[in-house]
Amino acid sequence: MDGNAHLLSKCSTQEDVYALSADIGQEVERLVDGFGVDAASSLVPKLIRVLELLEAAVQQNETLRGEADQLFQTVCQLEYDKKEKAQFRKKFDQELEQIEDMWRSEMNDLSGLVSRLQEENSRLSTSLREKTNLLGEGHDDSDRSEGHFSRSGVTSLADSSHGGGGPDSGVFTNGGLSQSDIDMLNRLKEAFNKQASQLHSYESELAQRLTDIQSLKHQVERLRRSGLDSVQRVRQLELQLGRSADEREHLIRRLDEEQREKEQLRQEINKEKRDAQDELLEAVIRLSPPSPTEYKKMCQEKKELEARVRFLEGELEFYKPPVAKTPSEDSGGEETEAPESSRKSRYPPDDVDLPVQGPINREPEDKLDYSDFSHGGSSLSIKRFFPKLLWSSRRS
Repeated sequence: MDGNAHLLSKCSTQEDVYALSADIGQEVERLVDGFGVDAASSLVPKLIRVLELLEAAVQQNETLRGEADQLFQTVCQLEYDKKEKAQFRKKFDQELEQIEDMWRSEMNDLSGLVSRLQEENSRLSTSLREKTNLLGEGHDDSDRSEGHFSRSGVTSLADSSHGGGGPDSGVFTNGGLSQSDIDMLNRLKEAFNKQASQLHSYESELAQRLTDIQSLKHQVERLRRSGLDSVQRVRQLELQLGRSADEREHLIRRLDEEQREKEQLRQEINKEKRDAQDELLEAVIRLSPPSPTEYKKMCQEKKELEARVRFLEGELEFYKPPVAKTPSEDSGGEETEAPESSRKSRYPPDDVDLPVQGPINREPEDKLDYSDFSHGGSSLSIKRFFPKLLWSSRRS
């Protein structure tokens, strides 16, 4: 009974159920051999039913275990994907923050550069207008002075040609320009040329700065578009992460339901095991060991059966076909007649029925070798582990 309880506690696979069925079948065989078919006729169908239920429960348990393992692997994979996505999102957020910081610094630098260029442009424009006005006034003064100088020169030449010239012939008369005025005009002309060249260089520098500003504007626009694309990708990743979280919750709920069903099946299996153990205990209790009187009676029956066997052996020897006799054996024929008559007188007549007791001989199909089934290597039905006469509680 301790061995059966140990096997019941270890029925986790279909092979264990078959091994337990084989052991119970052997126990039933011993019960039938010792106490007859009636002792186990009502117990075996119940045992078969319990073992069939146990087999079905074990099969369902194996199926549920496989599904649970698959779901556990899926959950592990989803958790791993979630961790990878979280790491990727964290790295992406850091890169996005770095890009935004760099973009802000570049925008601040570009804004400061644009402000400085605008101030310099306004300053250069003001300076250019002032210099243009000043140069326009200088051209007017130079034209008037040159006309006056030419008229004065002509007058002086005319006077010198008529009057013969004097010591004051090098001085302009009639409002002519002095040497200091001419030097001032030359200095103004040189300053004008210098400022014109500077203005050309400033204009070329301003054009270059405007080109740089335009390229920086294009770069800022490109960075803005890349930032929008990054924000859109982040939103898509958030949506995917939400869907993955929903799928994970669904799988967790399904796994919990499978666990609850598995626990219910385990409880039912334990209940069936306890019922089977109780029935086995009741059967063993009902089959009490024989008393000394019954044992003596069984020994007497055994002796009677041995006598019956010897009688049947003699009958078999008597009904064997005679062997062909040789001429040398004819002389001994009269001697053989006496043993035959003595054999007939030694055994009881055929019309006397001796009592036959003991176990009923089974058919060959009911005799099975349980050594193969005890290792869980067969896929036969549970009924095949028990005698065919005991499959049903009604016997013909």
